[in-house]
Parts: sequence; structure tokens; C-alpha cells
Amino acid sequence: MRISTRKFTGLHSPIVLLAGLLLGTAVLAYGFGLRHAVDADHIAAIDNVTRKLMHEGQRPVTAGLYFSLGHSTIVGALTVLTVLGTGMMRHHLGHLKIIGGVIGTSVPTLFLLAIAAVNVTVLADTWRHLHEVSSGAQTAGVLDTPVRKLHYNLSITTLSVGVAVIVGGIETLGLIGRYLQPAGALGELAHTLTRHSAALGSGIAAMFLFGWLVSFALYRLRRYQTA
Repeated sequence: MRISTRKFTGLHSPIVLLAGLLLGTAVLAYGFGLRHAVDADHIAAIDNVTRKLMHEGQRPVTAGLYFSLGHSTIVGALTVLTVLGTGMMRHHLGHLKIIGGVIGTSVPTLFLLAIAAVNVTVLADTWRHLHEVSSGAQTAGVLDTPVRKLHYNLSITTLSVGVAVIVGGIETLGLIGRYLQPAGALGELAHTLTRHSAALGSGIAAMFLFGWLVSFALYRLRRYQTA
């Protein structure tokens, strides 16, 4: 019986050790994933798409899910291509890194600026509706929208557009600083913004929380619940 126990223990010790190592790696990867989730460009993109879909009367409850699936699919595909093509393209990795960096930064930046431009029309439409309600205009469908909702949409959409433009501008400056390396104040600004970009996502989340609190306070103080 003792021999059997020793054999069992000796056989499973490496398995338990390996499982512990894999679990630790999985927790570490999950932690990095949570940190990556609050990147400024991710928050701005998901928020602006959500704003646009809500303005169209849709319920974008899966916007974040589809964003993460698309993001993960691209990362996985590029990883596989990198592994398969390393042998053949090892002499061109420097050029491919530059091209990939430019494309990888330009595409989300252009998307952010484009969705911000689209949400500007949403912002203008919300402002027009609020003006019509405040002036007592009898436009069909406008008076069915509570004033508090219009004020909330106006403040949050303004914040969303501003965040998208700021993040897109920072990404553009980072791209310029990384590959064009301008001298003087522009180069210093690009370097500073890139160096502190990691904290930008948390700052944006705090801004949205602050915007929600301000909207809630105005809702109570100005008695929009009766509007």
C-alpha cells in the first residue's frame, strides 16, 4: 500500500506542478488582459459606437463583446502568421515591424476620428431636440423624450466626441513621434503623451463616471424628474 501511494504521488507531482504553473500564467494573462481593456482607444471606440447605435434606437449590449472578439481574432491571426512566416521573412522583419506599426496605429485612429465625426451629427440632433422642447415647439416625437434624457445624452455624447478626438490626436502624435521623430516642441509633446498614454484609459473611465455623477446631480437639483 505504501509503494502504491508513493508511485501515485511521484506520478502526479509533475502534473500538479505543471497545473500550478499554467494556472499562474493564466491569472497573469488575465490580469494583463484587464489592464489592456482600459486602453484609451478601446474605451473611446466602444463608447462612441454605443452612442451611435443608441441614437438609432438599438440596444448595443454586445458592442464590447464583438469588439473583443474582433480584436482577439486579429491578434490570434497575426500571431499565427508571424510564427509561420518568421523563417521566410526573418531578413525583412525590421521593415514589416515598421509597416505593421503604422497600419496598426493608423486604422484605429482613423476609425476613432470617423466615429467622432458621425457622433457630431448625433450631438447636433440632440441639441436641436432640446432646443425644441425648451421653446415649446410641437415637433412630432420630440415632446415624447424627457428633458432629463436629452440633457444626459447631450453631456455624455459631448464627452464621447471629445474623448475620441483627444485619443485620436494623441495616437496621431505618437505615430509622428515614433516614425518621423520631429525635433523641437512637437517631438517633445509626442514623446510625453506616448510615455503617459497608459494612464489615459483610467482617466477616461474616471471622466465618464464624473460626467454621470454631474448629470445625476443636475437631474436632482433642477428637478428634471418632473419634466
